[in-house]
Amino acid sequence: MLIDLIISAFSLGILCIGCVCIYQELTHTFPLFSQLYIIKNKLNSYPLRANNLKRWTSKVNLLVKYFMNQLILLSLFVTTLLVACGTVLVLMDPQSDIPIISLILGTFIMQIMLMQTFSILWCGFSMWFIVSLYIKYKFTEINTSIQMSINLMDNTLLMRAIREHNVYIKLTREFNTFFSWITFIIYYITTPGFLICLYAMHHKDTKLYTRIFFAFLVFVCFVSTVFMNIMSTWITKAAHKPQALVYKYQAKTPKIPTKCKLKIHSFIERLSGPSIGFYCYDLFPMDNWEFYQFLYISGSNYVLLMNLL
Repeated sequence: MLIDLIISAFSLGILCIGCVCIYQELTHTFPLFSQLYIIKNKLNSYPLRANNLKRWTSKVNLLVKYFMNQLILLSLFVTTLLVACGTVLVLMDPQSDIPIISLILGTFIMQIMLMQTFSILWCGFSMWFIVSLYIKYKFTEINTSIQMSINLMDNTLLMRAIREHNVYIKLTREFNTFFSWITFIIYYITTPGFLICLYAMHHKDTKLYTRIFFAFLVFVCFVSTVFMNIMSTWITKAAHKPQALVYKYQAKTPKIPTKCKLKIHSFIERLSGPSIGFYCYDLFPMDNWEFYQFLYISGSNYVLLMNLL
């Protein structure tokens, strides 16, 4: 029963992610690949500087070539081995009354689900890392430019940094049209499956090989969720960091033109407003506080789940 609930929760999450991708592609609102193409070919207005571009490219190549493919294969190998061991033990059990055809068909469907799950999980994790790291580097460059304009008291340099910041706020919003749906699906659809995995891992009737299977799923789900939130906080921290720098610029610069002063005030209001970054379907931003809330609510729901089951 627990295995069926876990498969149902994860399968529903994978189905919803696929539906989101297909719908956004049909409506031409899928920004991921088009924006990554622009970034790759340096067609955007304010590309990364040479040093940060080199760092970003090296980390992306390291992730894609030496981690993503290996993680997918390793995850499939471990889960396939455990599922195969469980199938063999059921077939060898004389008290088992499960038909062989049903067992083979269920194992085949299980493998398809695992293949889709791990492929989308690790590919999505890689895309999340690529986008978050790029935007973080760019906001860091903008913060450096603002700091330089403070040291030089250069209004022109500050105005250019503010324009760059506004451009990357819009880019972050475009990426958020996709990632906000994925976050919502992970938080509210696949999290119950993760909690059931955690419960089944220490259930008294769970056998050893099944405990290992559930423990592996719990580890993979927890690590990917934690790093997803960590990468989202990169953007929020870097995007709101110029607020203190701009206040310092106003206090340090004696005479600021009226036009520049109005733009600076508008920039400060934007930084003081809603969080810049990824959201969970416009419900709440992906920051440290909301992640702590997620862990707390998940713990409370886990206690309720144990009482229910």
